Amino acid sequence: MNRPLSLILLIVVIMAAVAAAVTWWVLSGAPPDDGNQQARETEEPFPTEAFFTVFDLDQSGKITPDEFTLAYAKWEQKRRYFTSGSGGALMTAAEAFRELDVNKDGVLDRKDLQVAYDSAWLKFKLNCAAKGLEARLWKGKWLKLNPQQVEVLNKEIGAANRDELPFGGAFFDKKYFEGRRFVEISTASGESARGFLREDRANARLQLLTGDAMLRVFRPDEVKVQDLPDAPQLEYIERVANTSYEDPAACLELARRCKELGLLREAGMMYARVLVFERENEEAQRELGFRLEGDKFVKRQD
Repeated sequence: MNRPLSLILLIVVIMAAVAAAVTWWVLSGAPPDDGNQQARETEEPFPTEAFFTVFDLDQSGKITPDEFTLAYAKWEQKRRYFTSGSGGALMTAAEAFRELDVNKDGVLDRKDLQVAYDSAWLKFKLNCAAKGLEARLWKGKWLKLNPQQVEVLNKEIGAANRDELPFGGAFFDKKYFEGRRFVEISTASGESARGFLREDRANARLQLLTGDAMLRVFRPDEVKVQDLPDAPQLEYIERVANTSYEDPAACLELARRCKELGLLREAGMMYARVLVFERENEEAQRELGFRLEGDKFVKRQD
């Protein structure tokens, strides 16, 4: 039985696109002294060990953006580049690094390169892109993420790299929680505020991180400080400090506890973590006002 013409054309288009994707990261160049102004291109992927010899300047096994950019600048002097497909436009260092960093953790390792050149991964990435999704490698799993999931994951990765904790709907340096003091500060005018207290002795200031993610500053001699040892925020910060954003089961448990404690902003951040890795989780969808339509989240109407 002959297949419909439209189906055949679709297959041809997809195969062509995959073939182009395979050459996203190819080594191009011509010897600098041969007078050839047009860079020659090889279809062979850049061998992993050769790649690390060129770009892993400190030989740590992980290539940072700064290392890659520095090495790429020297590489370009020899008219060697990565290109966006066979015969495609030359890529900047930032563009090439972004494409090669498959798991988007901000460094390149051997696993990134192994997957980046894998034809099955490239096909998976192409299919994701066709649906408006982002392909991401995470702990050996191939994830297809919608825009909301990408936004949450990128924020969590950034916060983890900066050693920050989620609180009040934002992320803050752990130094604001080190003393584990949740207090109420009262001023002479009768104003009061509650939050995590940090003493900035060098500048004779008190820093108060409030539950609405505001950082306020007071002079010690102008306020009264009362410790609140039973504040639910103290339980939360102890638990979240030991809860990985990559553990949806633990995050779901903490989200439920936050609801019980009345910490709704914190509960929302935990539910958002759950949906990065388990977007079918109906409880998290409901709590965040979403429902899943295909691969995308849409606002619930009920």
